[in-house]
Amino acid sequence: MRKFPYKLWSLVNKRCDKYIKWNASGDSILLNYHEFEKKYLNPKQLFFKTTKMVSFIRQLNLYGFRKVNESSNYHEYRHKYFKKGCYYLLEYVTRKHSKTTKYLQLVTKHVNG
Repeated sequence: MRKFPYKLWSLVNKRCDKYIKWNASGDSILLNYHEFEKKYLNPKQLFFKTTKMVSFIRQLNLYGFRKVNESSNYHEYRHKYFKKGCYYLLEYVTRKHSKTTKYLQLVTKHVNG
């Protein structure tokens, strides 16, 4: 199981959290970088494997999230399978593979038949 999308899902669905939340239509997430980093990426209460916001954003990008908007308080990220009320779609939120990994998978499949 890919833990990152499920951890992210559990956070964004906390109704009392103002550091990460759904946008009004429920098709993207809003992140308050500064507060999110203090609360969820701090070494004493590590929710994710990283303590740096830039690494967390890299994870979002590796899983196919794209930045769609930015305001003074929030940065908005969207993924076509990460939607409010659609937990069943999380299985499609997968980490992207590099071209080298894809090539090696093809070669291995060809060699092994």
